[in-house]
Amino acid sequence: MKYEKIICINTCKRDSVYLEKLKQTDLYAKLKSNEAYKVIEVWGGFENTELDGDVLKIKCNESYMNLPTKMFEMFKFIYNNFDFSYLFKIDSTITADTIQAKEHSLDKVSEYFDLPPKGHYVGLRNKHVKRFQLNHWARGKGIDVNTSIIKRGHKLRFYHGKLYGVSREFTKYIAENSKEKLPNDFFTQAMEDLMPALMFEHFTKSKGLDLRDAFYGKT
Repeated sequence: MKYEKIICINTCKRDSVYLEKLKQTDLYAKLKSNEAYKVIEVWGGFENTELDGDVLKIKCNESYMNLPTKMFEMFKFIYNNFDFSYLFKIDSTITADTIQAKEHSLDKVSEYFDLPPKGHYVGLRNKHVKRFQLNHWARGKGIDVNTSIIKRGHKLRFYHGKLYGVSREFTKYIAENSKEKLPNDFFTQAMEDLMPALMFEHFTKSKGLDLRDAFYGKT
């Protein structure tokens, strides 16, 4: 079966209370009831990557720092095992009472899924980051990251990790090229939502697309 959208809900033991809260919402019921959608919970901390019903168990250490590894394995598994048009990633913590969650309110997310995706890389809230901002973010988190992934003076456009989506074609590119294009230490440095953004720059270049136009779905 080909799905219009596969919605992967990233969660973990620490955030399980938010997942249960999400499951009680009209948004969750709406996504689950749509036969063109497939809703999958994504958990880490397992010895093998496998699908157990609607739960995708990922082979990785379940930790904040390992989020890029977890999401990379998710991209690979979904691409290799499902036929779909778009893959969306949602954090279960969209139900948390935080500034980021309020910017991704359940009503906004519900309205977003009513719209047809436009482009290979989409999301609810777009942002940008420069190297010095990434360094500032890392210091605030008390972690070390490789800020050289962003060239000096370059502005990396990305969609916030609470909700973003990628086309099947772009999912394939991420699954097949991330290990080659991104430094090894990136996969253990927490910057999960920057992975599709960084890979999108490589993807658009490989297709001869204008990066800015492609980011805003104009090509």
